[in-house]
Amino acid sequence: MYLFALLFDTGLLVLIWLVQLVIYPGLNHYSLKNLKKWHRSYTKRITVVVLPLMFGQLLFTTLLAIKVFDTLNTIKLLMVITAWVLTFSIFVPLHGNIENTNENETITKKLVVRNWSRTILWSLIFTIGLIRIFTLDRSWPL
Repeated sequence: MYLFALLFDTGLLVLIWLVQLVIYPGLNHYSLKNLKKWHRSYTKRITVVVLPLMFGQLLFTTLLAIKVFDTLNTIKLLMVITAWVLTFSIFVPLHGNIENTNENETITKKLVVRNWSRTILWSLIFTIGLIRIFTLDRSWPL
């Protein structure tokens, strides 16, 4: 089960670093009209990738926290929940603002700056998952 959890953690780690270093900064290179047009397409497509990863991570992290109730699994679960809260309370509304504004540079800069919180969080979540894999009692199935 830890291995499946780590697969979802890895997927979100790669995705968040791509978003942080490539996708969000790239939004500044669009004119307002083109940004709105691209953004509609982008959000639909990225959701197909992000939501299954987030649900999978939440599922396996929750199952592990229940099955092996300890400090590390509890911390990881709280971090995953925090990532969900940040995503839906800050980033979904910011993305919605792109459609409703005439000032794209302010919003895209907010996305880049504020997304460091999720980038660090998902990096830590991945690190905990990796630590778990290497410190497992080998009698416990992966």
